[in-house]
Amino acid sequence: MRLFWLVFLGCLLGLTPLSPLSIPPAQADAVKLVPGEWSGRQRAQKTRRLGRYLHQTYRIHPAKAHSYVQAAVQQGVRHQLKPELILAVIGTESSARERAVSRRGARGLMQVIPRYHGKKIRQVGGSQALFKPRHNIAVGTAILAEQLKCDRGNMRQALLHYSGNRDNPHSRFPDKVLKVYRKLRQVARSG
Repeated sequence: MRLFWLVFLGCLLGLTPLSPLSIPPAQADAVKLVPGEWSGRQRAQKTRRLGRYLHQTYRIHPAKAHSYVQAAVQQGVRHQLKPELILAVIGTESSARERAVSRRGARGLMQVIPRYHGKKIRQVGGSQALFKPRHNIAVGTAILAEQLKCDRGNMRQALLHYSGNRDNPHSRFPDKVLKVYRKLRQVARSG
């Protein structure tokens, strides 16, 4: 109730708690995988649509695009996250380039920084394994799921932390990921 009054008074005084480009925090339920959502014939159709979209959008070989989608589905099921969210992070972080390296040392599709996630990276075979799509998606999805849990389902906070923008609440990274996520959800549903 107190938060309501603070927001209400802020609006009356012309103060907005969120920048115009930001979105209200999305809750974890919006990205949690619903049992049966990615199963059977429906799974094959969605995988095919998303693979085709990745191929066309990021200009990657169709077989690679399909393997990225399959890995995202597998890890999504494992961590109870929608594969479209995982693919949205991949598209935003690396434009689906498996050999991408950032100035800060982030590697692979989901731009995992080795020095922050040593234990997870050792489990997949070391930092060079981050250039292997399946390993990178496994580690990146585990990190994302962990962040969502730590941030109590606040998607915006989780994405800020995932991208290393914890101290920059005005970062547009969450907005970019969620925009791609919404597009991928639309692609997966369209027939």
